[in-house]
Amino acid sequence: MKKKFSLRTFFLSIPKCFFLFLFLWIPQTGHAQYADLWSWNYVTLTGKISPAWEVRLSEELRYDDPFSDLAKYFTQAELIYSPVKFLTLEGTYRNIRDRRKDGSWEKLHRLHFSVEAGKKFGRFSPAYRLRWQNYPDAWNSDKTTYFYLRHKLSLKWDIPNCKINPEFSAEFFHRFNDNRTNELATLRFSIKSSYKFNQHHRIIFGLHKQYEYDEKTPENAWIIRIGYRYDLF
Repeated sequence: MKKKFSLRTFFLSIPKCFFLFLFLWIPQTGHAQYADLWSWNYVTLTGKISPAWEVRLSEELRYDDPFSDLAKYFTQAELIYSPVKFLTLEGTYRNIRDRRKDGSWEKLHRLHFSVEAGKKFGRFSPAYRLRWQNYPDAWNSDKTTYFYLRHKLSLKWDIPNCKINPEFSAEFFHRFNDNRTNELATLRFSIKSSYKFNQHHRIIFGLHKQYEYDEKTPENAWIIRIGYRYDLF
């Protein structure tokens, strides 16, 4: 028998684990004064075609200042395949509007393909994801001569008697140009979690700390990410 959602259950689960979430990610004073605060907010629709296949459609808004300075927005379509329990393959197309420094908007098209492997050990679930990311020249007016390989290590923690379980991750963005030079472009540390209201509705919330290394004026930002997901079937 499925349990019905109740506000009392939701709020009682917060003190047991959400304060751990906050404690681990309160920025140190010495670093926060030099960092920007961004906000990424999105809505996702998902559907299970079969036990192994899933489709997702998302719309995301990204702000340089929370809810006040829109820097980018995009529509994203994903196709996800899980041939076995420990392996996930993903192909994604992203249609982007990116604001230039002069205030005008640039249209971009992005592709990425991912493979992720993970396994649960007791209450911990480590995983590794490799992602290839590119902006195809044929689809973009501003020609790019590089692509990214992104390595992500993550660890999910199933806390006893807690409905809001954290996932910790570190992701390395390596940029390759025409000469195949491997440059560490970005490093991103994250913690995220979600709360499932019922079989259709859930909210996802997270915090990233992002460092840039290949820019003349790198933007080292704290990023608040909040999302809503609706499972169609």
